[in-house]
Amino acid sequence: SENKITKPVNQFARFINRLIDLTIVLAIAFSNIDLLSNSETIFGRDSFFNSNPYWFIALNLFIYYFVLESLFLQTIGKLHNNSFVTFEQNRFKSILIRTFGRFLLFEAFSFFGAKGWHDGISETSVVSVKAINLSDENILDDTFVKENYKN
Repeated sequence: SENKITKPVNQFARFINRLIDLTIVLAIAFSNIDLLSNSETIFGRDSFFNSNPYWFIALNLFIYYFVLESLFLQTIGKLHNNSFVTFEQNRFKSILIRTFGRFLLFEAFSFFGAKGWHDGISETSVVSVKAINLSDENILDDTFVKENYKN
């Protein structure tokens, strides 16, 4: 019979995930800014919103990560290596803390250590899921799989 096994995702794969996600979010944010600034919205009337797009990009990042990870436990960037977010506590609370954790100063550099800050403070991990053949009974002894992957 076939089942699934998880393993932690390495730092390079997570870097690629982040690049894919940032590319998508920036494309969405800048197309929205362009669309909104050419209309009679607050973007078109107030020069502050046109001269400083960083708050809008941050809002797009927050919505992107929070909605996708809450609903699907993964973002578009995580699709290429079939990785998912696993959590130890309440799902909503963990993803909310994880999403806010992405905005900590120097958070991106925290991955030079063992675990990123947004993973540490939210008690989450990113794992890759692979299909396996269960003819090897030793695979069932993997505590990580039993605790973190539920059919």
